[in-house]
Amino acid sequence: MFEQLDFSLNLNKRQGRATTFSELKKGIQISTKREFTFDVFAQILEVAPKMYNHHWEYRKHQNELMIDIPKNIVDILEFPITTY
Repeated sequence: MFEQLDFSLNLNKRQGRATTFSELKKGIQISTKREFTFDVFAQILEVAPKMYNHHWEYRKHQNELMIDIPKNIVDILEFPITTY
């Protein structure tokens, strides 16, 4: 599911679209044939808290969870390796 989440976010980013949780959920569930819930997203955030930006936004008369990949993702992924 992690790979599908990244794929969907990158696809929307390339198309210049903002990504809501409900849009991601549809695509991920179709491609993986598994349920993608807020709990699953929370588990991903628990393991990789800086990998995704997320915030609530009022859209189309309801609150939507907006998700995207940070602009400095390369810096986040490049961490110093300490050897002993």
